[in-house]
Amino acid sequence: MFLEYIFIMKKIILTFIIFFLSIINVKASYVVIDRNTNNVLIESGKDEKRLIASITKIMTAYIVIKNTNLNDEVVVNDEVLKAYGSSIYLNVGEKIKVLDLLYGLMLRSGNDAAIILANYTSGNVDEFVKLMNKEAKKIGMKNTVFHNPSGLDEE
Repeated sequence: MFLEYIFIMKKIILTFIIFFLSIINVKASYVVIDRNTNNVLIESGKDEKRLIASITKIMTAYIVIKNTNLNDEVVVNDEVLKAYGSSIYLNVGEKIKVLDLLYGLMLRSGNDAAIILANYTSGNVDEFVKLMNKEAKKIGMKNTVFHNPSGLDEE
């Protein structure tokens, strides 16, 4: 009985979400997919070009986790001086674990952490971005192009 109630409530909530999204003029891209059938119920803006800073940071974290040891210690180099925007305030010469840099990247949106992680993982930002784009294509992100590890000023 209780599970039936939960199932009915989920359907009501989903119906409300679909109705709400269909009547408002949302400027964001979204998709609602039926979990059981994988059918797309409603979508908007799937082909519109948008800035992807948060997705970029998620991909940066994914690439770093996939290619490094989280317990490795990184020495912050002068590449950190190129960072702008949100920061975890790294200093040149500072030693910090990859895991701590990932926390700074994801929890504080640290653009300085993104640059240091990219350099540590691939030797330089350009090579890291190549890894990001290769992985994006591999996982089906057909219309996504990354330009840097932080997502700032992407076109």
